[in-house]
Amino acid sequence: MLSRIALAASILTLLGAIWIASRAAQTPQNIGIDFVQFWLTGNHVDADSASSVYSAEGRAVIMETAWRRIEAENTPSRLLAAARFRHQGELQTDSSPFLYSVFAVLAKAARFCGGCRDEEVDARRVESGSADTLQSELQQKVSCEYETALEWFWLLCLCSSAFASIAFGMATRSLCTLMLFGAAMLVWFNPLRSDINVGNVNQLQFGMLGVLVAILCWPNGRTALKRNLFSYRDAAAAFWFAVCLAFKPTLLEAAE
Repeated sequence: MLSRIALAASILTLLGAIWIASRAAQTPQNIGIDFVQFWLTGNHVDADSASSVYSAEGRAVIMETAWRRIEAENTPSRLLAAARFRHQGELQTDSSPFLYSVFAVLAKAARFCGGCRDEEVDARRVESGSADTLQSELQQKVSCEYETALEWFWLLCLCSSAFASIAFGMATRSLCTLMLFGAAMLVWFNPLRSDINVGNVNQLQFGMLGVLVAILCWPNGRTALKRNLFSYRDAAAAFWFAVCLAFKPTLLEAAE
């Protein structure tokens, strides 16, 4: 009875930590200077542009095309601040093609959902007057699409860290302890908050490792092959680890 109460309390604490951390991430200072690189390159991949994202010319095309569109909006936003930071510095496109494909899907999903809510668009029309052109409204939606994608990304990162805490807790038979530890990390661990600030994929990688641990801890079901040389669990673990490496090859260091 007490173990069930402790488990329920740990789950509620972890969910509460996710909510607190997601609310804390809404501060204007969290602009996503790394996330904007993934988002811009993902949009470029989604547009099926001929220029390579890994060449100097391709990076210049991505940055300058995006900067002209964002600067034309001329509205203070996280996107404008993050894009200005990268425009004044350097756009880094040294991640894997699969990672950019994933962010292309995220960018497309945010665009499909409309970015700005209807009431936000109506409010902007009232503030700016009825003389706004359709082009101006479309430009304003760019920052809303970025905000939507960034908020989804934050939530996905926090859930990834929470899931990893659960997976490692189950593997070590310290579920409640590691769930509470994970909740504390989400709220008070400064490196994690810094990761939220810049919008990097470290928490996603942690969650991917959690999925791998969960697969490896699953009961080992055998195939119908007579020799039982390979199990479904091993096949799933190998496949998932390949996905992890395709997303971010640095995860290979975790296996060493």
